[in-house]
Amino acid sequence: MEVQQLLSKYMLEISKVTDEKSLYIAIAEIMRKVVDYEALNVIVQSSLFYTEPTDQIINEEWFTDYLPWIEDRLSPTFLPVDNQYVGLIPIFKGVKLLSVIVLTTSEEPTAEVIDYLQLLSYLSGLTLENLRLLDFVDNAREYSETVLNLSSDGIIVFYKGEIEFQNVKSSEIIKNYPDILREIETKIDSNEEFFEIELPNAFFSMSVKKIQLQGEERTLVTVRNITSEKEEDKDDNRESS
Repeated sequence: MEVQQLLSKYMLEISKVTDEKSLYIAIAEIMRKVVDYEALNVIVQSSLFYTEPTDQIINEEWFTDYLPWIEDRLSPTFLPVDNQYVGLIPIFKGVKLLSVIVLTTSEEPTAEVIDYLQLLSYLSGLTLENLRLLDFVDNAREYSETVLNLSSDGIIVFYKGEIEFQNVKSSEIIKNYPDILREIETKIDSNEEFFEIELPNAFFSMSVKKIQLQGEERTLVTVRNITSEKEEDKDDNRESS
């Protein structure tokens, strides 16, 4: 297989990838074009992550002692074992080992095959690192949104006059007091930072902050229902008078 064909095949298979497991499924399919392997295992952090075929687990005794060496070299290596070869292909980014693909084959790979596998190692490392980063960002986003939704204050982010984000509490406030949104927009236009809004049977305190996000301005508004505090103040004033 020529390098251009290999890259085209890689791009075709990678376009189907949605997570780390599907990446290894794609890599297994690509490697089938380069090496006629009998079994392929993926080792992530010393644990078996994926097998192809599903019931083919390669004997760990054949390769475990060589894993530190692979991590140091970051280069595909084939070991002769029991009339076959065990290939160790590192998936890496920079000097960081992300995983190791272990495969068995009856044919000794040529220098050209080793070069192809080295290219696949590098490309797969870039893809895997990006997938893990996206997964981290998604998890971080989910965590942040969970925390924001637990807040007793309403939190709203405006972008170009439209609501870009709002937590559960702010949605609840706007649903119960629809007029409050117009009041908020009026206060944003007046450039006030702290203010109170009085509605029929309800009081709210608010703060408005201009923030920069990815080089563009947003407006962060926090809303707190202070009706109970206002009613307590009224009761205290009645008692004192």
